[in-house]
Amino acid sequence: MFKQYQSVILTEDINPVIKKGMVGVILEIWDKDTYKVEFVKDDATNHMFNGKATFTLKSNVLRVKDCSEYRPPVGGPPASISGNALI
Repeated sequence: MFKQYQSVILTEDINPVIKKGMVGVILEIWDKDTYKVEFVKDDATNHMFNGKATFTLKSNVLRVKDCSEYRPPVGGPPASISGNALI
């Protein structure tokens, strides 16, 4: 079972836009096997299909996103900080 706001990875294509490998976030838990999920682009806008930005999906098409799969923020990693000054 997934938790609310947990990052997940899609394990199969859902439609021509929402495809296998995309990262999503669990927004709502409908029951132990059904979730409302959104998929967000790097520019912080939602992937959409047929006017929908959220999708009701079964757990069999989702998997937990492993910590090793996180990407650095857009623009690269944050600057190093030394004392009160950015380096």
